Order: sequence, then C-alpha cells, then structure tokens
Amino acid sequence: THWRLVSWLHRVGDNLIVVAAFFLTYYLRDSFLEAANKYGLPFPQGLKVLGEVERYFVILAFGLLAFNAVLAILGAYRSMRFLTLWQLARLVGVASATAFLCEGFLLFIFKLDLSRSYVAIFCLLAGVGLFCERVLVLVLLRMLRVRGKNFRNLLLVGTGAQARKLYLEISREPELGVRVVGFVSIGGKDAAKEAASEVYDLPARVVADEESFEAALKKHAIDEVLF
Repeated sequence: THWRLVSWLHRVGDNLIVVAAFFLTYYLRDSFLEAANKYGLPFPQGLKVLGEVERYFVILAFGLLAFNAVLAILGAYRSMRFLTLWQLARLVGVASATAFLCEGFLLFIFKLDLSRSYVAIFCLLAGVGLFCERVLVLVLLRMLRVRGKNFRNLLLVGTGAQARKLYLEISREPELGVRVVGFVSIGGKDAAKEAASEVYDLPARVVADEESFEAALKKHAIDEVLF
C-alpha cells in the first residue's frame, strides 16, 4: 500500500549514508590508512594532505549522482523480499565499484588534484553503510512479516502436485511475507469439483476458475500470480 513512501524513504536513507561516509572519510582517512599500512594492505605509505573539506564537495556531489543512478539501475529500490544476503552484498558491491570508477574518471578527465585514497575509502565506507542499512531493513521487514504484516497476496493457478508442493513451501517461510489466497482451477467448469478434491487437505481453497479468474484478482486484491 505504501511502497512509494517506503521507496522514497529508502532513497533518502541511502543519500544520508553517502553524505555521512563522505565526512567520515575526511576525518578518519589518516587513521584508516595508517591501520591499512600496519597490516600490509595496498595503500600508499605517504599521506597526502587533504586540505579544506570544501575542495572535496565535487566528490560528494558526483558520488551522490553515481550511487543514485547505479542503485536505481540495479533495481535496489524494488522489493527485497526474496533477496539473500549474498545478493544484497553483490548489489551494493557493484554500486560502490561503479561509483569508484566514475569518480576516478572524473578526477582524470578534469585533472583534479584530489586524494585518490580519499575517493577509495569514501566509496568503501558508503558501500558498507548501504549494505548494513539493507540488512537492517530486511531483518525488520521479516520480523513484521512473521507477525502477519507487510504481506503480498498470491494466487496459484493449478491444483496439481506441483501447485500443492509450492503452497507448502511458501507456508513454511512466513518471513517472505507471501500469503497464498487460494488456487485457480483450469480445465473449465467440469474440472472445478475435481480440483477442489485435490486440495481438500490444505487450508487454501479453490477460489476461481478460468472464467472467474479476472474477478478473483480484484475481489482478493491479488498482488502476484504464479502459473
């Protein structure tokens, strides 16, 4: 019901995380590089003086544009209902790497005398923040779904063994937030009685046939249909 508001809040949260990563990088860069050098990570030994933070606002502005564009293209603001942690990490990793390449291209084209390590740490911290934000949102949403909130209504077209198996699999994972409203029988009126007997042992019932299918979509406010 409120997906537009949720998507907008998600975008606002992402932008706030990118801004926070920018300022954290400015104030923690030296400490980060010293720790990296201590453990042999591939960062330069010499620390370039950053200068005034205002010089790096171009990095922030371009970073906001890059992260917003890449995340939108990758579908980061669609439903995370079926995403795994690995898929979330991959999505954020691709966005951070792309933003880093875009920032490097900007520095090269306009020959800006700004710290490359600053750009690298900025994109890294932004990526970590975006991933943690998504994990937190995913955990909170799954907690709500287990309690019967934030669910999507689903119709299963078919009443055979595969449909019944799928119904049972979905029912065992309430954290997905998918509620099977019922089944749709196929094969005409004559098949409706037989279809009802096929799912007699399940809580969900046959709620429509081929002729009443469209009306059932509206009556039960169906979000998704699986054939």
